[in-house]
Amino acid sequence: LNPNSCTSTSPTFTVDIVDAIEELPVITINGSLTLCEGDTVNLSAPDGFTYYLWSNGETTQEITVDEADTYTVQVGNTFSCLSEESEEVEVEVLDKVEFRLYNADIQTVVSDGQSFTACEEVDFRTWDIENDGSFESAGSGDYVVYQDGVEYATFTGSSFSIDEDGEYYVEWVSDILNPNSCTSTSPTFTVDI
Repeated sequence: LNPNSCTSTSPTFTVDIVDAIEELPVITINGSLTLCEGDTVNLSAPDGFTYYLWSNGETTQEITVDEADTYTVQVGNTFSCLSEESEEVEVEVLDKVEFRLYNADIQTVVSDGQSFTACEEVDFRTWDIENDGSFESAGSGDYVVYQDGVEYATFTGSSFSIDEDGEYYVEWVSDILNPNSCTSTSPTFTVDI
């Protein structure tokens, strides 16, 4: 290819050898690794690095996750010199048990923004939503009723009454059917007495 034995020299360049990162990064967990549906947890890699590579493809020092998965991180000062992967951190997401409110006086499921008028009080029942979309009377549980955004009452069971004007919603806090205490919230409705 070069019959005259001519040589050519490339421009000079510098190669810097950087020390490999020996220690595995440790993930800091800010929150619970067992989440209720819709909740998040923050995972942080250690300070002092210029590059971060999470197992989900994120490249920031801290990530916020809401999906069930196993997460690891690699750290480095250049892309080509990354640490080994950290120990795995597993995030679990629990399904919320949905419920509906049922107005026992007029026999209807409460929908968002609905208004109810009564002379003395309005009676409500709680209902579970089954996998097939049908309703079944809820078992006992712990519920918090909010009136105009402020805690109004708590009750245990599956029925309650409201005897004051206001805008309401109900949170289901715990129950045998909701053992993980994932909070579910009813639609907002108004009552006029």
